[in-house]
Amino acid sequence: MRAKKIFFSIFLSSASVVIAIPGNNSDTITKTKTSTVHPIKYDLKIRVVDTNQLAAKTQQGMEGRNRLEQKQLQLRQELQAQGQNVEKEAMAFNSKKTTLSEDARNKEQTKLIRMRRDYENKVQTSDDELKLAAAQEQESLVRSIVDSAKEYAIEHKVDLVVDKGSGSVIYNSQKADCTADIINVMDKQYDCKIQLAKNKKNETTQLVENKTGKKAAT
Repeated sequence: MRAKKIFFSIFLSSASVVIAIPGNNSDTITKTKTSTVHPIKYDLKIRVVDTNQLAAKTQQGMEGRNRLEQKQLQLRQELQAQGQNVEKEAMAFNSKKTTLSEDARNKEQTKLIRMRRDYENKVQTSDDELKLAAAQEQESLVRSIVDSAKEYAIEHKVDLVVDKGSGSVIYNSQKADCTADIINVMDKQYDCKIQLAKNKKNETTQLVENKTGKKAAT
């Protein structure tokens, strides 16, 4: 198995939508021809954090990376030993196969095929095992980051903690959640679209009726 270097990275996902906060701390919805939605004002305290540095510099991150490197080394050594054993058996078989009876040669070939298959399976299971270990370490680290961000935010009265690299929201206070406001905005915009469609349909119907009436009069 080729050595695989583990790059310990953080992939944070959040069900929360990242809220863009303008410089004047307010979100203004664009005016439409038929309605105006008043600005929704926020006064939020925001902090950013580099999760890559947290993975690289925290004790948990460094220990997790060390465990992965040790596991990788162990699996590589096991595969190397098993692979060498397969090669040794193959060389031994090739050196004596001309002197073996057909029955003995078939048994040796079957044994060699089984050893090669076992080695290939070991390569795959080792790769899966290493990926699983990396995923578990990452999941544990992400939980710690989220918990720590929440504790920090509550202690320092911070409304949003955002990942510096991805922009994903790690923590948001209830104050920062504008879901209800956006629901209202979306519903108003949708009502406007429906009304515009109805008006257009009525205008088209009236135009057709007018044309039909003129033809009947002539």
